[in-house]
Amino acid sequence: MTITLFTITRNTAHRLEEWIAFHSSIGIDEIIIYLDHPTDNSIQLLQKLQHQYNITYKVLPPDGAYLDGRFGSEYIKWLQEHGNPLENAPHIKRQFNAIKTILSSLKVKYEGQNHWTAFIDVDEFLVPQKTTKIKEIIEKYQRFYSRIVAFDYRFELPKDIFIPFIEQCTIRRPVTQMTEHWPTRKSIIRTTYHTEIKCLHDLDQSPYLIIDDELKLYHYREQASFPADTYFIEDRRALILKQQLT
Repeated sequence: MTITLFTITRNTAHRLEEWIAFHSSIGIDEIIIYLDHPTDNSIQLLQKLQHQYNITYKVLPPDGAYLDGRFGSEYIKWLQEHGNPLENAPHIKRQFNAIKTILSSLKVKYEGQNHWTAFIDVDEFLVPQKTTKIKEIIEKYQRFYSRIVAFDYRFELPKDIFIPFIEQCTIRRPVTQMTEHWPTRKSIIRTTYHTEIKCLHDLDQSPYLIIDDELKLYHYREQASFPADTYFIEDRRALILKQQLT
């Protein structure tokens, strides 16, 4: 079994090393990163990290509008001009195009092999709850399912975005984020089985397994999603894994 982790990101050099190191430590074999027209030092950082991890990256040319850190009234104005980011905003379209390209490529590359793909953002971490290796979870259920779902759990805001997030964010909300009465989630899919992509969170429309007690998606955002007093569950699982494995 091999697992590829894919992301598309922009100007997140301060997040990349921790994200790459953690997922490599839990058994991800290959990491593919599309840099969405970056203007920071992401390229230089990935060139350096390639000597230590199995990373492939591609730099995308400019394509459409960019949100670029707008908050408050600026964010609302941007949405009015460019659309809801969960529906038709330019960066969502770029994500769809990227994941379609990657999945088609991986489907050919790993034809006939037991290969799995996950697509998450660089502020999200796949965190095994009972083991240190993600492959042990997939191996347990792969005879019955070709898609495994991890629910999204939001963590408190970091005090400093340039310090590793796992080390400073250990308080989360007690429930997963809800979108249209359905928990926000990300999927790991058997690559050769994937069909039409209708949702970035699902990647595939095949039957799926939710194993919340074995695999969670820890979400370390840089902007507040909910009131501060709704974060009160201490959860040090990612920190424990990081200390054990990296």
